[in-house]
Amino acid sequence: MTGWDGTGIVFAGHGTREDAGVAEFHAFVSQVADQVVRRLRTGADEADWVPPRFVSGFLELAEPGILDAIAEVYRRGARRVLLVPLFLFAAGHLKHDLPALVQDARARWPDLAVATLDAVGWDEAFAAVAAERLQAAGFQGGDGECVLFIGRGNRDAKAQAEFVKVACGIAARAGARTWVHCFLAGTGPTLEEGLAACAALAPKAVYALPYLWFQGYLTRRLPGQLRAWEALRPGVPIYLAGHLGVHPRLVARLAERVAAALREIAAGS
Repeated sequence: MTGWDGTGIVFAGHGTREDAGVAEFHAFVSQVADQVVRRLRTGADEADWVPPRFVSGFLELAEPGILDAIAEVYRRGARRVLLVPLFLFAAGHLKHDLPALVQDARARWPDLAVATLDAVGWDEAFAAVAAERLQAAGFQGGDGECVLFIGRGNRDAKAQAEFVKVACGIAARAGARTWVHCFLAGTGPTLEEGLAACAALAPKAVYALPYLWFQGYLTRRLPGQLRAWEALRPGVPIYLAGHLGVHPRLVARLAERVAAALREIAAGS
């Protein structure tokens, strides 16, 4: 294996109108791409080395679209594409929207082979970073500390169950004795219901952990929503942890997954 001239990597994001969220996504992708190149280049013949082509696209709310990103790597000569969704869970977007886009791409370019990486789901590295964010907000795992795990939300029961599984793992890693989960959209317990469930436990403090990858409209609104709820129920402080964001451990984990998938593609070609 000496080159990747026939392979394109398309990082797929949800998309946001928030400039800071788009910039954070691109910063993360840039770091992942650098690490992927270093991983694949190790042991390669420098004379024949051709790095993969990396581009990014979004499902909605930002440009370019994912189909446009695929078109870009195709124009640049790629006839194999690895689609890398930067999504934590597999719900409607990954089960319906992305497959439809892949079908469109195959119809437009019959000589193009497309493979898609799975959503993250449960992953030790992501759980470790989430626990780190929680502890950075002051959580110590003592009596009276309740953790509110906040997910973006969807209408997929299986994805929601996976979120609860991830919350269990993070709680165990962080030493959370009591915790509640909720979602900012879709079905399942709402943010208000999650906060009410925390209050019913009579905690000394609530630590809200948004299990979201990148910032955007939801992360921008969240502090105000929590402050408004706290103002109506004085005596129980709410501490907001950071979202996952750009973290070296997450960059390394995704680069590992992408490099492994590319090696599989190369071995099968």
